Amino acid sequence: MLAVLSTACESRQRPGVAIESAAPPPDFAGVAAAHDARVERLARLWTSAVVQLTYTDEDGRRQRDQGEGYLQVIQPDRFALSVGKFGEAYVYVGSNPEFYWWFELRGTPRAWIGRHAGRAALDRDVPIHPLDLLDLLGVTPLARPDDMDRPGGSVSRAEDGSVIVEVPTREPGGLRRVTLDARTFEPGRIELLSSDGRLVAVARLGEYGPVTVWGDGRLPPRTAWLVEVEFPGQDSGLRLRMSNPENRGEAAPLAAFDLDRLLRKYRIDDIRWLDDEAAGPEGDAP
Repeated sequence: MLAVLSTACESRQRPGVAIESAAPPPDFAGVAAAHDARVERLARLWTSAVVQLTYTDEDGRRQRDQGEGYLQVIQPDRFALSVGKFGEAYVYVGSNPEFYWWFELRGTPRAWIGRHAGRAALDRDVPIHPLDLLDLLGVTPLARPDDMDRPGGSVSRAEDGSVIVEVPTREPGGLRRVTLDARTFEPGRIELLSSDGRLVAVARLGEYGPVTVWGDGRLPPRTAWLVEVEFPGQDSGLRLRMSNPENRGEAAPLAAFDLDRLLRKYRIDDIRWLDDEAAGPEGDAP
């Protein structure tokens, strides 16, 4: 880790110094330590956001919707992203320690719900698991405690000198490929690949800015304020621009991750279970 940080500091002190792609890549432990030191302070995240959704409707027409929303994260498994207009949400994506869900709230409200333990295959109505979407924001660690029983990550260099790290995804056999700036170790590109090598999602990250950490007077950590995601083969995408993100610590509210409350709030009766284990014994909501 010291060798990695030393190289990064030297590069900052000498702006414009090119990093040779032929230089041997640093080891995984050092890269993960440098990267994860930043995201450790992003374990809780709240921000308002402008979100643009691109998709093909049921009539085969290309559509683009833009709305305002809120992103809330409490790692490792609480995630909520709402998108709407004039104070009314029309899409709500979320996860808590047991379930994950996608709500479509225009017209007749509908929900797709699965259980993490089930890891059901997602269909065209649900392009990506919400926690995989969290990985695409570049705020999750490279070295996870739940990865200890799986092979560690690998490190290589791109032609421009960037550091490329590959680590397992939550899906057995899946891969998360993260391209890091060789000086700051901030992600510029993140790819998710399925167990059969298919590219599931690509995120491009930019416009890095500070995240205010409540009660912490140190120099604030940085995150990408702009994230653009494409879903190859699905002709859909997502563009998220954050506004003044914060880490509110223990003051972060939990209501956004309460599935029972959300189903009642949005009056959702049309529920599609993504795996058999998700439904209760009578097929009712959890």
